[in-house]
Amino acid sequence: MVEVKNLIVPVYLNQKIVFDMIAMLQGGIAKVTNINMINQTKDDVNAKAGVSLGSLLSLLNIGFSGEVSGSSGKSTEQKVGEERVHTPASLFYTLRNLLYKNNLLKVDKDDFHPNPGDIVEFEATLKRNPITETMNFLVALSDLTTVFSDEPHKNTKKKSGTSDDQTRRQISKLSESLKSGNSTDLTTGELKCKYKAVVTIEIQYLNDPLMSDLVDGKFHVVGKIIRVVSDKSEAINLLRETTMSKMPTSVLDKIFRGLSTLTADQELNLPDITVEIQGPVVHIIPIAIFA
Repeated sequence: MVEVKNLIVPVYLNQKIVFDMIAMLQGGIAKVTNINMINQTKDDVNAKAGVSLGSLLSLLNIGFSGEVSGSSGKSTEQKVGEERVHTPASLFYTLRNLLYKNNLLKVDKDDFHPNPGDIVEFEATLKRNPITETMNFLVALSDLTTVFSDEPHKNTKKKSGTSDDQTRRQISKLSESLKSGNSTDLTTGELKCKYKAVVTIEIQYLNDPLMSDLVDGKFHVVGKIIRVVSDKSEAINLLRETTMSKMPTSVLDKIFRGLSTLTADQELNLPDITVEIQGPVVHIIPIAIFA
């Protein structure tokens, strides 16, 4: 069962999808809620009250006001007007509950059989794309090597075309060719349903673009399945959206074998370079990732 009552802390939230789904389920999004109440009392009442909440709550567009008047033995009328505006996280919280109550949210468990189009929630440890993580590290390492090198101090005129310069240029070009716009892949281990997952996120919806808060920790993922690979005869290619996806397999194997050897020789603590995630695996467009 989904613990829909637990409060959540999103580290990734695609607000556009959340707004669209809420509108689909409710026939639009209601922005203003007006509440009128009538109370009965025997006490003398003659008071007016108003509250101004200052700048902090005004940022959330929330206000309260009230007025009470009357006399002994007569009915009194209390009118309350309020305007409520959701935050993106609270709106997703509402969406998640709606999906669950309408049986539209599937939950990862032993007997779950994923299908394209399912909206699913699962818990997993997420890892960055091992290829891009390795390349980003090598680029940063080459930059640091340049900064701390003694060569600039020995020669005021640095020679161009040295072996180190050429290696740095090759690494930088290779890293650029691996970028696929504003999206990147995260991967998981085996889920309860015995499938692995490739989760394609858009960088703009991350709390931290460097994804430091996604390292070391289990997170819940809610998203829509767009592809299901049922067995090991197929795989999801982590280079599918890059320019390198058009290169022959033999060339790619040679490149990544060289990178694996380089990282092993330097005793670097980097993930194994994997180009494909073999089935069974699902490809997911996430709505939210949260703790």
